[in-house]
Amino acid sequence: MSIISKCLDYTFQGYGVVKENEKVIFVPYLLLDEVAEIEVAPSKKTYAYAEIIKIIEVSPHRVIPSCPVFSFCGSCNLLHMDYLEQLNFKKILVTNSFKKLFQDIADVVPCLQIKGYRNKITLNLQIDLNKNVLIGFYERDSHHLVNFDNCLLLSTNTLIVLKQIREHFQSLVDKVNMDYLNLEILILSNEDDSSLLLKLSHNSNIPAIQDLSKKLFKNDFIKGLEIRQGKDLKSFQNRKLITKIGDYSFESNLDSFRQVNRYQTETLYNLALLKADLKPTEKLLDAYSGIGTIGIMASKYVKEVIGFDISEANYLNALSNIRNNNIENMTYYKADSAFFKLDNDFDVIIVDPPRAGLTKQFLRQLMEVKAFKLIYISCDLTSLIRDLNDLIKIYDITSVTPVDMFPHTLHVETVVSLRLAK
Repeated sequence: MSIISKCLDYTFQGYGVVKENEKVIFVPYLLLDEVAEIEVAPSKKTYAYAEIIKIIEVSPHRVIPSCPVFSFCGSCNLLHMDYLEQLNFKKILVTNSFKKLFQDIADVVPCLQIKGYRNKITLNLQIDLNKNVLIGFYERDSHHLVNFDNCLLLSTNTLIVLKQIREHFQSLVDKVNMDYLNLEILILSNEDDSSLLLKLSHNSNIPAIQDLSKKLFKNDFIKGLEIRQGKDLKSFQNRKLITKIGDYSFESNLDSFRQVNRYQTETLYNLALLKADLKPTEKLLDAYSGIGTIGIMASKYVKEVIGFDISEANYLNALSNIRNNNIENMTYYKADSAFFKLDNDFDVIIVDPPRAGLTKQFLRQLMEVKAFKLIYISCDLTSLIRDLNDLIKIYDITSVTPVDMFPHTLHVETVVSLRLAK
């Protein structure tokens, strides 16, 4: 069945939303306010999916996607929108999520550089039936690898490394049986793309890996290479990467956590500190602290900082970062948030949990400790809203600011400022 209808809203998946006789219809690639003829698939009672047949009234924000594999790659989702509409889409997502909690949502903080922003990427390499080397992301909701030669999310030096890896394995396809090969490639780069760490992982031997190592190390920007073949792990040169954020230098490695946007991380953290309105007499908790970035950046504004994280890699990097940046008022612990005992004298708490959100045990402690100021940084709206529904029992939300850490994708970071209710 085909109908003509107007797009009224967006879903979390980036689909356009239309309504027909009280039924909600989800339409991939349809933009807000566009009028289109759509083909509606067999449907459920209250909702259906449809495909665009023809767009009758085209949005001024519609653009031709700049990536040839956009429609089926599992990475970008919004390349059919110009950047202004991407920001509008993300504000709509946050606004819809907060509908029952808070209405005055700030505009999305844009990313000033929307290409080459990823400083950490995981890709896969396979050999197809025609002996072509494929490198790319998996297709959405599948195990089919989508090959690409270029990607607008990746840095110049990352693309150089991928080209060299592809050429290496392509030179071997007629000499070595590589039908079994499914190689995972992890690349980590610093803020200006001048230093890269690389990890290659496979459950068996990787063909001619020593030759590949020599080729890669001819690039002066390759600072370390780690190779995992089954249970055998080998490291070449160092595992450390130094990244500048503001006035500070941060050590990380292939196992530790960092925000993936090289251009926007400082903006995100400065916003969180601004919302915290820190004072020289205050004691701050930096929870889920990663490699200590927020706590270290906050240290010059407060009397004392306590940080913790469950990851051993994060913990060791954080200790080095505290020492290397000459921070004397910060203490860091390796701890699970479910078991970390909160003191009652924190004035400010900043939480930046993983996608799953706060653990129930830690959330319960937050409710008991009742720090006056709480800043919640989240990369997942579902877990954020779940946690806030408990926190608003004793806190007032004072601001909600989305930050675009992931241009061209569905994801949005959100900074929520809360104050203890009177």
